Amino acid sequence: KVEVAHNAPDGQEKLRGFDAQVALLDIRLGRTSGIELIPVLKRIRPGIICIMMTGYAATDTAIAALQKGAYDYLRKPLEPKTLLANLERCFEKLRLEKEKAAAENALKQCNQEFQEINARLRAITESTRSLAACPGLEELGRRLLKEFARNMAAEGGSFYFVKENGLVLGHTLDPGHAPDRIG
Repeated sequence: KVEVAHNAPDGQEKLRGFDAQVALLDIRLGRTSGIELIPVLKRIRPGIICIMMTGYAATDTAIAALQKGAYDYLRKPLEPKTLLANLERCFEKLRLEKEKAAAENALKQCNQEFQEINARLRAITESTRSLAACPGLEELGRRLLKEFARNMAAEGGSFYFVKENGLVLGHTLDPGHAPDRIG
C-alpha cells in the first residue's frame, strides 16, 4: 500500500493514520527540509525506514541525512531498478528485525522457564539437605511429609510405616483425618 504526501504537515498527518514501513522523502519539501522530517516521522512510527531522495546531491546533505537517521540517500533521477533494489533491502531489514524480535521473545520466555526450573531445583536441594540431616526414621518421615506437602502445595497427607501386621501412622499433616493403623 502506498500513500502520497506533498508537504511535511500532510506527510505527518498521513503517517498517523497509515502504518507505513518505509518513507521516501525528498530533501526539499516546500519550507521544510526532508532531513528535518526524519526524526519527526520516527517519533510517529519508531520502526519506519526513511530513504532520502534529491536532485541536488551534496556530500554534506547526505551526511546530515544519515546522521538524522536516514537509511539511504538516493540521487535523482532514480532508475526503477535502483529504487526497487533499495526497497527490497528495506523490507528485508524489516523482516529480519521482526524475526530478531520473535527470537528475543522466545529466548526471554526460555530464560523465564529456566529460572522457574532453577528455583524448583534449589527447593529440592534444600529439601534433600534437610532430609539427609535427619537423626532417625521417625524424624525422616515427618520431614519427608512436610517437604512433599510444601513442594507439591498439598494441604494434607499422612506418612505410614510398614509393621508386621499393617501400616502404622508415623506422621500426619491433618490430624484427625488419618487412622492410626491400617490393617
